[in-house]
Amino acid sequence: MKYTLPVLAAATCFASLSGAAPPAPVPSALLACEQIQDSAERVRCYDNQMEALKKAAARTSATARAATAPPAGSATTQAQAAAPSGSRAAAATQPPATKFGQEDLPAAQQAQAPEKDRYLFGTLSSVRIVGPSMYLFTLSNGQVWKQDISTGDDTPRFFHTGDRVRIEKTTLGAYEFAVPRLGTKNWVLVTRVR
Repeated sequence: MKYTLPVLAAATCFASLSGAAPPAPVPSALLACEQIQDSAERVRCYDNQMEALKKAAARTSATARAATAPPAGSATTQAQAAAPSGSRAAAATQPPATKFGQEDLPAAQQAQAPEKDRYLFGTLSSVRIVGPSMYLFTLSNGQVWKQDISTGDDTPRFFHTGDRVRIEKTTLGAYEFAVPRLGTKNWVLVTRVR
């Protein structure tokens, strides 16, 4: 408690020296919710006020986007819509299965613009052990996937040639390799090597 005033003074000085913009004022309607005694009503008041703030922010951003966009019939928008970009044309020539996982390949083997598909379904044509609890999987379409790390999990020993497989790209960009007949929790992380 005895250091409260010096800390506040230092914080104020640093904020003014850094050139930080002052925070936006809190709307009075939102502050009025604090005075409500019943907790359920108070929460409902806060929720209503926050929803109103979100709608106002959405209207403001939509207005700003509309002000900066070129007119709908302008020559630039018509030319952009008519001319396919080179990367879109290159990506359209390859079937989706060959593009799946290409970002893991060396740059020389990658296509111009890989499409971000979420799943790949295929058939295992071979399963090889390449180290202690490490496996290499070859699909019938020619793709080769390697188990990322050895966790001591022997799930891949239950993968057999001819099995249907599902490879899923996760939110953080990793790939989960699974055989659906074994259930949804029996997967390993893999990286495409060819």
